[in-house]
Amino acid sequence: MTQHFGLNTPICAIFFGISAFWGYTEKTMPERLPSRQVVILFASVDRHFSEIRNGIIEYTAHQGHWLIDFWEDFDYGLKSLKRWKPDGIIVNLWDKKQAVGLKRLGIPFVSVTARWDPDYPAIDMDDEAVGRMAAEHLLSKGLQHFIFVGYPGEPYSDRRQRGFCRILEDKGYTVQVLDTALEGTGQRYHEKAILKALKQSPYPVGVMACHDIAAAHLIKLCNKADICMPDDVSIIGVDNNYCCEFTRPKISSVETGAKRIGLQAAAMLDQVMNKRTVNPRIVLVPPLHIVTRQSTDIIALDDPIIAQALRFIQQNAHLNITVQDILNQVPVCRRTLQLKFVELIGRTPSQEIRRVHVEKAKQLLVDTDLKMSEISRRCGFCDAPQCTVVFKKETGLTPRQFREQLKHKTLAASPASEAE
Repeated sequence: MTQHFGLNTPICAIFFGISAFWGYTEKTMPERLPSRQVVILFASVDRHFSEIRNGIIEYTAHQGHWLIDFWEDFDYGLKSLKRWKPDGIIVNLWDKKQAVGLKRLGIPFVSVTARWDPDYPAIDMDDEAVGRMAAEHLLSKGLQHFIFVGYPGEPYSDRRQRGFCRILEDKGYTVQVLDTALEGTGQRYHEKAILKALKQSPYPVGVMACHDIAAAHLIKLCNKADICMPDDVSIIGVDNNYCCEFTRPKISSVETGAKRIGLQAAAMLDQVMNKRTVNPRIVLVPPLHIVTRQSTDIIALDDPIIAQALRFIQQNAHLNITVQDILNQVPVCRRTLQLKFVELIGRTPSQEIRRVHVEKAKQLLVDTDLKMSEISRRCGFCDAPQCTVVFKKETGLTPRQFREQLKHKTLAASPASEAE
């Protein structure tokens, strides 16, 4: 028997088809997260805060449910926030009065600076670690005289000074601390004091500036005064700012990796908005590595043999060199080389080789997406397993953990196999 279909049959089919699909999607498609209105309340005045902003944007791109407004003026922003209450705020708090005003709003917020011991969630750079890293870099160049140039009373500068001075003073060195002023009525006074200190200091001297702008200003002063860099004065800054490439000599700098502050601040705000406990309340992000340029390109040792050995190690950081390779370059026996290294730089030749290899590996882990097998080859290790063992011994993390930490992923409780 032939079946006949009426005109309404296709419509019924479409209706039942849509109904079936709707029932399927209700059960199987993930529930869409509610949109969050989030205000970013700080100005991207330099690379540090620009990178923090980029980290927040990257987190938002992965989450997909934040609607962001960027506000730069705090006082204007505070007035507007009273009328329009967003779900959360990421802010750069400069004083306690600002913190009090923000807390009165009752809106969840996270600060990207911890200028004092706050009673709210905050994340900041580990500035003491920044100072320590700069000091270790200058020590590795064989320098024995040191100056710190910063802004007394500014918490980030004071912390960097503390880290810089502590590690040097623990090794028996003294550090001269100078005030800098890039603008205002005290600028000329401070410039004269800095130049006087640089000219009176025994050469060569290693100088840490609290950030790259101050380092660029120091280089300008030294050029005007015909002070030779880096042979007499070696300068290191902080932030790896754009200006580092435009001075003569170019500036060596501590790469802080401030983007991670933005990533973790956003993740922390997500926790607060979801009414989850934030622990710890204050997070300090360690710096990444030194970007070495001409301003610290020096081996400042009175012993020409050890200076030659150090330069050989640095120039061959990509090769699997040994102590015997160094001995083939310098006219001393193994025991003399060992004793001189320990006396002058505080490490054995083998320890210095490992340190240089690990620093090279850190830079590749941060700047590239290369596999461990390729990184190991470029850093002078026999293979990935050897790189993993040495790297973990020097840093406390495996290379993979180090890389994942920078990407704000949860670290595994135990080291994973790194060989690829």
